[in-house]
Amino acid sequence: MAHSNCGTTSVNGGPSICAVPVYPREVTASLRKEIKTIDLNNAQQRKLALQRLQLPETMVLTSNGYRTMKDAAMIELQFPELDKTKTKTTTDGVLIHEALTLSVLVALYSHPFLEGFNIFGVVKEIGVDDEGLAEFYHHYFGKFPIYCDKSYSFYQGLGDRKSVELPSLWSVIKSLLLGGAWQRIKSKNISWNTKGEGVTKGGLIIFDKKGNPRYAYQEDMGNDLPVTDILHALEQLRQEEQQETKE
Repeated sequence: MAHSNCGTTSVNGGPSICAVPVYPREVTASLRKEIKTIDLNNAQQRKLALQRLQLPETMVLTSNGYRTMKDAAMIELQFPELDKTKTKTTTDGVLIHEALTLSVLVALYSHPFLEGFNIFGVVKEIGVDDEGLAEFYHHYFGKFPIYCDKSYSFYQGLGDRKSVELPSLWSVIKSLLLGGAWQRIKSKNISWNTKGEGVTKGGLIIFDKKGNPRYAYQEDMGNDLPVTDILHALEQLRQEEQQETKE
Protein backbone atom coordinates (compact mmCIF):
# COMPACT_ATOMS: atom_id res chain seq x y z
CA MET A 1 0.00 0.00 0.00
CA ALA A 2 1.28 3.47 -0.74
CA HIS A 3 0.29 7.12 -1.03
CA SER A 4 -1.73 8.18 -4.04
CA ASN A 5 -0.28 10.74 -6.39
CA CYS A 6 -2.11 13.83 -5.17
CA GLY A 7 -1.40 16.96 -3.21
CA THR A 8 -1.33 16.86 0.59
CA THR A 9 -2.79 19.04 3.26
CA SER A 10 -2.82 19.07 7.05
CA VAL A 11 -6.04 18.78 9.02
CA ASN A 12 -6.14 20.46 12.42
CA GLY A 13 -2.37 20.37 12.62
CA GLY A 14 -2.36 16.59 12.26
CA PRO A 15 -0.55 14.36 9.73
CA SER A 16 -0.63 15.38 6.09
CA ILE A 17 -3.35 13.59 4.15
CA CYS A 18 -4.55 13.47 0.59
CA ALA A 19 -6.21 16.75 -0.36
CA VAL A 20 -8.75 14.83 -2.47
CA PRO A 21 -10.87 13.36 -1.03
CA VAL A 22 -11.43 15.24 2.22
CA TYR A 23 -11.97 12.43 4.72
CA PRO A 24 -14.79 12.72 7.27
CA ARG A 25 -13.67 13.51 10.82
CA GLU A 26 -15.53 10.45 12.12
CA VAL A 27 -13.42 8.15 9.95
CA THR A 28 -10.06 9.65 10.94
CA ALA A 29 -11.01 9.83 14.64
CA SER A 30 -12.13 6.19 14.73
CA LEU A 31 -8.99 5.03 12.97
CA ARG A 32 -6.66 7.03 15.22
CA LYS A 33 -8.36 5.49 18.27
CA GLU A 34 -7.81 1.95 16.97
CA ILE A 35 -4.22 2.63 15.91
CA LYS A 36 -3.39 3.59 19.50
CA THR A 37 -4.35 0.09 20.70
CA ILE A 38 -2.14 -1.77 18.22
CA ASP A 39 1.17 -3.21 19.40
CA LEU A 40 2.96 -4.71 16.41
CA ASN A 41 5.52 -6.28 18.77
CA ASN A 42 2.83 -8.23 20.63
CA ALA A 43 3.37 -11.85 19.57
CA GLN A 44 0.01 -13.07 20.88
CA GLN A 45 -1.86 -10.29 19.10
CA ARG A 46 0.03 -11.13 15.92
CA LYS A 47 -0.74 -14.84 16.19
CA LEU A 48 -4.48 -14.27 16.58
CA ALA A 49 -4.50 -11.71 13.77
CA LEU A 50 -2.82 -14.07 11.30
CA GLN A 51 -5.19 -16.87 12.24
CA ARG A 52 -8.16 -14.66 11.44
CA LEU A 53 -6.61 -13.72 8.08
CA GLN A 54 -5.77 -17.24 6.92
CA LEU A 55 -6.38 -17.77 3.21
CA PRO A 56 -9.68 -19.44 2.36
CA GLU A 57 -9.41 -22.89 0.86
CA THR A 58 -10.56 -21.59 -2.52
CA MET A 59 -7.51 -19.34 -2.68
CA VAL A 60 -4.98 -21.96 -1.60
CA LEU A 61 -6.01 -24.54 -4.20
CA THR A 62 -4.47 -24.05 -7.65
CA SER A 63 -5.60 -27.33 -9.26
CA ASN A 64 -8.93 -28.97 -10.10
CA GLY A 65 -9.78 -26.21 -12.55
CA TYR A 66 -9.33 -23.35 -10.11
CA ARG A 67 -8.06 -20.26 -11.90
CA THR A 68 -5.35 -18.47 -9.96
CA MET A 69 -5.49 -14.71 -9.60
CA LYS A 70 -2.32 -14.44 -11.70
CA ASP A 71 -4.49 -15.51 -14.66
CA ALA A 72 -7.10 -12.84 -13.98
CA ALA A 73 -8.28 -10.80 -16.95
CA MET A 74 -7.75 -7.36 -15.42
CA ILE A 75 -8.70 -4.10 -17.11
CA GLU A 76 -7.52 -0.86 -15.49
CA LEU A 77 -10.36 1.64 -15.41
CA GLN A 78 -10.04 5.33 -16.26
CA PHE A 79 -12.36 7.84 -14.61
CA PRO A 80 -13.31 11.32 -15.83
CA GLU A 81 -13.47 14.28 -13.48
CA LEU A 82 -16.80 14.57 -11.69
CA ASP A 83 -19.46 17.18 -12.36
CA LYS A 84 -19.43 19.01 -9.02
CA THR A 85 -22.95 20.31 -9.56
CA LYS A 86 -24.47 16.83 -9.36
CA THR A 87 -25.64 15.09 -6.19
CA LYS A 88 -23.63 12.11 -4.94
CA THR A 89 -25.16 8.76 -5.93
CA THR A 90 -22.46 6.21 -5.10
CA THR A 91 -23.56 2.60 -4.75
CA ASP A 92 -23.07 0.18 -1.81
CA GLY A 93 -22.72 2.07 1.46
CA VAL A 94 -20.99 -0.85 3.20
CA LEU A 95 -18.31 -1.02 0.49
CA ILE A 96 -17.73 2.72 0.76
CA HIS A 97 -17.43 2.47 4.54
CA GLU A 98 -14.63 -0.10 4.20
CA ALA A 99 -12.93 1.78 1.36
CA LEU A 100 -12.91 4.98 3.41
CA THR A 101 -11.26 3.21 6.32
CA LEU A 102 -8.64 1.71 4.01
CA SER A 103 -7.86 4.91 2.11
CA VAL A 104 -7.58 6.95 5.32
CA LEU A 105 -5.33 4.25 6.78
CA VAL A 106 -3.05 4.57 3.77
CA ALA A 107 -3.14 8.38 3.79
CA LEU A 108 -2.44 8.80 7.50
CA TYR A 109 -0.22 5.85 8.32
CA SER A 110 1.77 4.83 5.25
CA HIS A 111 4.88 5.40 7.34
CA PRO A 112 5.79 3.27 9.15
CA PHE A 113 2.88 0.80 9.08
CA LEU A 114 2.29 0.52 5.33
CA GLU A 115 5.65 1.47 3.88
CA GLY A 116 6.60 -0.68 0.88
CA PHE A 117 3.06 -1.78 0.02
CA ASN A 118 0.77 -0.65 -2.79
CA ILE A 119 -3.01 -0.63 -2.93
CA PHE A 120 -5.49 -1.24 -5.74
CA GLY A 121 -9.19 -2.00 -6.00
CA VAL A 122 -11.05 -4.66 -7.96
CA VAL A 123 -14.65 -4.53 -9.21
CA LYS A 124 -16.58 -7.21 -11.05
CA GLU A 125 -18.76 -5.15 -13.37
CA ILE A 126 -18.83 -1.96 -15.40
CA GLY A 127 -21.54 -0.40 -17.53
CA VAL A 128 -24.09 -0.65 -14.72
CA ASP A 129 -23.38 2.39 -12.54
CA ASP A 130 -20.26 3.96 -14.03
CA GLU A 131 -21.17 7.35 -12.56
CA GLY A 132 -21.31 5.88 -9.07
CA LEU A 133 -18.06 4.02 -9.66
CA ALA A 134 -16.32 7.23 -10.73
CA GLU A 135 -17.62 8.95 -7.61
CA PHE A 136 -16.35 6.07 -5.48
CA TYR A 137 -12.91 6.44 -7.07
CA HIS A 138 -12.72 10.20 -6.55
CA HIS A 139 -14.45 10.64 -3.19
CA TYR A 140 -13.94 7.44 -1.22
CA PHE A 141 -11.00 5.40 -2.55
CA GLY A 142 -8.27 8.02 -2.63
CA LYS A 143 -7.86 7.76 -6.42
CA PHE A 144 -5.97 4.48 -6.13
CA PRO A 145 -6.04 2.26 -9.26
CA ILE A 146 -9.24 0.26 -9.82
CA TYR A 147 -9.42 -2.76 -12.12
CA CYS A 148 -12.35 -4.72 -13.52
CA ASP A 149 -11.86 -8.45 -12.96
CA LYS A 150 -13.57 -9.78 -16.09
CA SER A 151 -12.50 -13.33 -15.25
CA TYR A 152 -14.04 -13.16 -11.75
CA SER A 153 -10.83 -14.72 -10.39
CA PHE A 154 -10.48 -12.52 -7.31
CA TYR A 155 -14.07 -13.18 -6.28
CA GLN A 156 -13.63 -16.93 -6.84
CA GLY A 157 -10.51 -16.79 -4.71
CA LEU A 158 -12.51 -15.18 -1.91
CA GLY A 159 -15.06 -17.98 -2.13
CA ASP A 160 -17.65 -16.43 -4.47
CA ARG A 161 -19.76 -15.67 -1.41
CA LYS A 162 -23.26 -14.19 -1.62
CA SER A 163 -24.93 -11.90 0.89
CA VAL A 164 -28.47 -13.13 0.29
CA GLU A 165 -28.10 -16.83 1.03
CA LEU A 166 -29.98 -17.99 4.11
CA PRO A 167 -29.17 -17.64 6.95
CA SER A 168 -26.72 -14.93 5.83
CA LEU A 169 -29.59 -12.71 4.66
CA TRP A 170 -30.83 -12.45 8.22
CA SER A 171 -27.25 -11.79 9.38
CA VAL A 172 -26.99 -8.87 6.94
CA ILE A 173 -30.31 -7.39 8.05
CA LYS A 174 -29.40 -7.82 11.72
CA SER A 175 -25.96 -6.24 11.31
CA LEU A 176 -27.38 -3.28 9.38
CA LEU A 177 -30.33 -2.57 11.64
CA LEU A 178 -29.19 -3.85 15.03
CA GLY A 179 -25.42 -4.03 14.79
CA GLY A 180 -24.84 -0.35 14.15
CA ALA A 181 -23.65 -0.63 10.52
CA TRP A 182 -26.36 1.70 9.25
CA GLN A 183 -25.49 4.27 11.91
CA ARG A 184 -21.77 4.07 11.06
CA ILE A 185 -22.47 4.60 7.36
CA LYS A 186 -24.84 7.50 8.06
CA SER A 187 -22.39 9.17 10.49
CA LYS A 188 -19.74 9.33 7.76
CA ASN A 189 -22.05 11.24 5.40
CA ILE A 190 -21.97 8.41 2.86
CA SER A 191 -24.47 8.57 0.03
CA TRP A 192 -25.45 5.41 -1.82
CA ASN A 193 -27.97 3.89 -4.19
CA THR A 194 -29.26 0.42 -5.07
CA LYS A 195 -27.83 0.10 -8.57
CA GLY A 196 -25.65 -2.87 -9.50
CA GLU A 197 -25.74 -6.49 -8.45
CA GLY A 198 -24.97 -5.81 -4.78
CA VAL A 199 -25.00 -9.47 -3.77
CA THR A 200 -21.50 -10.90 -4.19
CA LYS A 201 -19.23 -10.31 -1.22
CA GLY A 202 -15.69 -9.06 -1.67
CA GLY A 203 -12.85 -8.66 0.77
CA LEU A 204 -9.21 -7.75 1.02
CA ILE A 205 -6.21 -9.77 -0.15
CA ILE A 206 -2.63 -9.14 0.98
CA PHE A 207 0.09 -10.23 -1.44
CA ASP A 208 3.82 -10.67 -0.83
CA LYS A 209 6.44 -9.04 -3.05
CA LYS A 210 6.29 -12.02 -5.45
CA GLY A 211 2.59 -11.50 -6.03
CA ASN A 212 1.49 -14.52 -4.03
CA PRO A 213 -1.64 -14.18 -1.85
CA ARG A 214 -0.65 -14.63 1.79
CA TYR A 215 -3.54 -13.31 3.86
CA ALA A 216 -7.16 -12.46 3.17
CA TYR A 217 -10.14 -10.83 4.82
CA GLN A 218 -13.52 -12.05 3.58
CA GLU A 219 -16.07 -9.27 3.75
CA ASP A 220 -18.37 -9.55 6.75
CA MET A 221 -21.11 -7.17 5.72
CA GLY A 222 -21.96 -4.65 8.41
CA ASN A 223 -18.73 -5.01 10.38
CA ASP A 224 -15.73 -2.69 10.32
CA LEU A 225 -12.55 -3.50 8.44
CA PRO A 226 -10.15 -5.39 10.81
CA VAL A 227 -7.42 -2.74 10.79
CA THR A 228 -5.44 -4.37 13.62
CA ASP A 229 -5.31 -7.72 11.83
CA ILE A 230 -4.33 -6.12 8.52
CA LEU A 231 -1.44 -4.17 10.03
CA HIS A 232 -0.12 -7.28 11.79
CA ALA A 233 -0.21 -9.20 8.51
CA LEU A 234 1.70 -6.44 6.73
CA GLU A 235 4.28 -6.35 9.50
CA GLN A 236 4.66 -10.14 9.29
CA LEU A 237 5.43 -9.94 5.57
CA ARG A 238 7.83 -7.05 6.16
CA GLN A 239 9.77 -9.03 8.76
CA GLU A 240 9.90 -12.09 6.51
CA GLU A 241 11.34 -9.98 3.69
CA GLN A 242 13.94 -8.49 6.02
CA GLN A 243 14.92 -11.99 7.14
CA GLU A 244 15.26 -13.17 3.54
CA THR A 245 17.49 -10.17 2.78
CA LYS A 246 19.80 -11.04 5.67
CA GLU A 247 20.11 -14.62 4.47
